[in-house]
Amino acid sequence: MALPRWLTPVLLAPGLTLWCIWRWPRPGPGDLIHHAPQAQLSVEGHLADQPQRYGATGCRVPLALQVPHRGRVMVQLRRCRGLKQGWLVRVSGRLRHPRPALHPLLGDRRARLARQGIYSELHAPFAQVLQRQQGPILRLRSQLAQRFRAAAGEPLGPLLAAFLMGRAVVELPDPLPVQFRAAGLSHALAASGFHLSVLLGLVMALVRRWARRLQLPLSALAIALFVLLAGPQPSVLR
Repeated sequence: MALPRWLTPVLLAPGLTLWCIWRWPRPGPGDLIHHAPQAQLSVEGHLADQPQRYGATGCRVPLALQVPHRGRVMVQLRRCRGLKQGWLVRVSGRLRHPRPALHPLLGDRRARLARQGIYSELHAPFAQVLQRQQGPILRLRSQLAQRFRAAAGEPLGPLLAAFLMGRAVVELPDPLPVQFRAAGLSHALAASGFHLSVLLGLVMALVRRWARRLQLPLSALAIALFVLLAGPQPSVLR
């Protein structure tokens, strides 16, 4: 017996509501947000992303915390020259909660960080490096960026590497990010479906004379390689 059409959304609504509640980002019991704001803390963890420039000598970078803490925190450093993704560091600074949006039409940084599992910020003068070891994927990204830099020089080499892997995993020299932002072309530096479409188009053009049973595996391999190089960013996974 078929259900009436009006009954289907009524039956689905409770399940969808529970799913949204379960998936809603919330801090765990060991997150730094449970500490008092303005508290002085010393934490250790791995740099979860490539540091992004902030001001003249500073940077922002998410830190994946180690025991006894859990979760991630956004670290803002006044000096961060030479830091690389994956390094183990110790940071001592002042804890702050992200500020809410000043206006509903402006970007809500607190909500954006919460979607990344980050609920607090740690402001510190510098980070003490404890270990410089990187995983194989991170080493591959660094080597590719260095090859581009050696072949094309500054600033063209890092720019080409950012076009391939995205700005999130490649450190761009000043003032390139500001110039792209002023020109309204910041999206060109963010790894996304556009970059993947260009890559797939190139792969399909190279293998168009091959058997069809080989074209699909090679295209899937190109997609997997792109995700490894650019990282599982939301703009890539979409």
